[in-house]
Amino acid sequence: MGAYAKGCLLFLCFALFAGCGNDSPAPTDETPVLKASTGSFAVDGQGMVRLSLAGIQGKAVSADGSQSVGTAEFLNAYPFSADSPSPAGLVFGSNRQRIDLMLANPIYDSANANLQFDVSGVDPQGLPPSIDTVELRLESCPDQNYVCAWSDITVCDSSIGPVGTCWQWLSLSCDPCDCSADIQLCAEANPQCCPDHGGCLPAKIVPPPQGLQRYCL
Repeated sequence: MGAYAKGCLLFLCFALFAGCGNDSPAPTDETPVLKASTGSFAVDGQGMVRLSLAGIQGKAVSADGSQSVGTAEFLNAYPFSADSPSPAGLVFGSNRQRIDLMLANPIYDSANANLQFDVSGVDPQGLPPSIDTVELRLESCPDQNYVCAWSDITVCDSSIGPVGTCWQWLSLSCDPCDCSADIQLCAEANPQCCPDHGGCLPAKIVPPPQGLQRYCL
């Protein structure tokens, strides 16, 4: 194969797969990413795994670099939960190895730029003791349950969920991904409350004075 043909093949390989031989899926442009200098795993006597990241950057950024927010603000806004751990991809090292895992219970020490998570969904025996050049890609918000609201004050009897949610940089929250499908689910679950199959919206009950946060407006 000539040099020109090889060059074309390499170009197509890069364009189509963002690098041949790399099994890590490219994050979407809006994917929130936390970056750190180093990381390590610790496993206790009961097999519980803890991820520690050191040299954590002071902000979470979108994969394309166009959005950012302070790390503390991001961690407060992102719905990490022990009941519904958040899926993430841990990418590290010069060859950009990847481990898929589930995260919960973040503990952030801003003064020392350290961040820790409880980890599940991994084989404790197969984890590297230490890693460097770390990117933590939060590629999927956890599924959530929603009530169905006819108006700002009227909540129907039946809720929906768990349904998929996606990170929104504008609101700094995980909101419903597929509004049309979720509105339809509300209508099907509450035919008397939502007679026109379009008036009910997924919603969350929140503290006063707002009381109710409706989505998909």
